[in-house]
Amino acid sequence: MLTLGILSLSCRPVYGFALLILFILGLAFLNVLLAWNQNWSDTLQGIQILKQTIFTTGAIAIWLFSYGVQKQIEEIQTLQRKVQSLSKVDARTGVLTFHEFMTEAKLLFTGLKRRKEEGYTLLLAFKKEEEAYKKRILFEKLTKAVLDTVRRNYDIVADLGNGKLILFLSNTNRDGVDRVLRRLEERVHTEKKLSMNMLEVEVFKLPDQWIDFETEVCLWSGRSFQRRRKES
Repeated sequence: MLTLGILSLSCRPVYGFALLILFILGLAFLNVLLAWNQNWSDTLQGIQILKQTIFTTGAIAIWLFSYGVQKQIEEIQTLQRKVQSLSKVDARTGVLTFHEFMTEAKLLFTGLKRRKEEGYTLLLAFKKEEEAYKKRILFEKLTKAVLDTVRRNYDIVADLGNGKLILFLSNTNRDGVDRVLRRLEERVHTEKKLSMNMLEVEVFKLPDQWIDFETEVCLWSGRSFQRRRKES
């Protein structure tokens, strides 16, 4: 029954329930088979039925406990995701969370369009998939380099997930973007085991409408870089 509990915790509830049913049916089949082959007496059969009832009740109790634990874990993970989505800055990397990025980007975007200024978006991602621990370390190095590169009072940076960073560069033209990239390259070269050759860099000019930008960012955060307005 301990094994049943461990297996129930390590798999989805529906599979855990299936294991429970298999355990109960298997135990019943085993008792019937033994009673048939060994010609159990009525007294011995009654004892075995009592044992089976105890084992079945225990198995159901263990499954219910495992199911309850899984539900608690899922609820905690859901709450953690909600807290993270409402946080303004990622505690590990120091960049903005997606929710806060979109809030600040809308303010900057509105101001840019009102003043008829230019703005650009940069997307950074690693070209190849790394091992989890290595990817985490490299991503932290990259975010540190990016934060040291951008203008703190004008530009914002956020984590799009899956090792992607987005930079919102306000009040700048393409020459300004190139200067940012040069500063980033210089800063990246100071980090061990990190180089620009490891990165995929995409540059996009801000669209005329906020809804277009919002749609693009949502697409970028959920799939690979494929957009029609990429700057050459």
